[in-house]
Amino acid sequence: MDMSSGVPLAQTMRPVRSIEQLCKRVTSILLTATLLCLSALAAVHASGDPLLDAYLEGVDLYRKGDLDAAIPKLRRAVELSEERNGDDSPELALDLNNLAEALRRAGQLPEAEKLLRRAYAIDQKQGEAGSAAAAATLNNLGLVLAAKGDQAGALNAHRAALAAAENSQGKDHPDTARAAYNLALAEAAAGDLEVAQALASRAAYVAERALGDRHPLTRQMRNTEARLRSMPRPSTAAVETAQLPKASPQPDLPKTATTEQARTPARKSGRTYAVQLVALRSESEIDAAWLALRQRYRRLGTTDRLPATFVDIEGRGRFYRLLVGPYMARADAEALCKGLKDDGGDCRVIIRN
Repeated sequence: MDMSSGVPLAQTMRPVRSIEQLCKRVTSILLTATLLCLSALAAVHASGDPLLDAYLEGVDLYRKGDLDAAIPKLRRAVELSEERNGDDSPELALDLNNLAEALRRAGQLPEAEKLLRRAYAIDQKQGEAGSAAAAATLNNLGLVLAAKGDQAGALNAHRAALAAAENSQGKDHPDTARAAYNLALAEAAAGDLEVAQALASRAAYVAERALGDRHPLTRQMRNTEARLRSMPRPSTAAVETAQLPKASPQPDLPKTATTEQARTPARKSGRTYAVQLVALRSESEIDAAWLALRQRYRRLGTTDRLPATFVDIEGRGRFYRLLVGPYMARADAEALCKGLKDDGGDCRVIIRN
């Protein structure tokens, strides 16, 4: 799926001293969503401030599609911003993002990646790694890495962007919906269609509640969700969890009991069981997977979700497990799992303690 169809994240405004600065803060990192106030300023206003003028001229040229002329202006804005604000200022990080976005659009990906990594290093140094600004930087970095063919890097960047958006804006904010949607596109590009669909569904649900069902963004997300739903899935012979949201096949977990031990009645051993529905690469994807599964399988409506746990698999990395339970008897957990498989899903019973 084309990663260029991703949507930009909104930028949290910092305190400003003028309407020009206000426009700049709102639209920084969001050149694809420049506000009307900027276009008006760029058309009629010469501030006498070289930095602001370079920025406004660059944005205006960018909006007109003249990247060859926009890039030198935005590059000059970066130079002046560094001179005025220092090499680790939040203002510089915003200007780096703007230049990087123009470079990405022009296909100059290596430099765009370098600038975005520098901007994120500034966010980290300023203690803003979990901020809305960092979410936007990581989102832009994900788009650049995807364009370079680095799917693993793009996934990591978009997962971090979603986590930062949730941290700074909350799970029900439109910007978090945008971050979830961009991650859905990255997951789809990597071939994980089920988790991509779950994320797109979550994004559309949040956007619909926040923006309404007729908003263009909501419609775009719903259309993507439908496209993902209609795309062919790998056969169950090739993928263990082809019918469940996933970031990869559910990993084989370390054995904690022998077959004979597993047959021991739970009440005699104090053992409890859970049903693992899916194992995901990112903890931030658990909520979306749970929402999608409950919508698809009615029998999950009477189950209780357990806190997510993780397991580290040598050579494969960390997986976060979506679990329901607990069950005192293994037979009860197996009955639920069998029902889910009869409904076309997949799962496995695990021992909790």
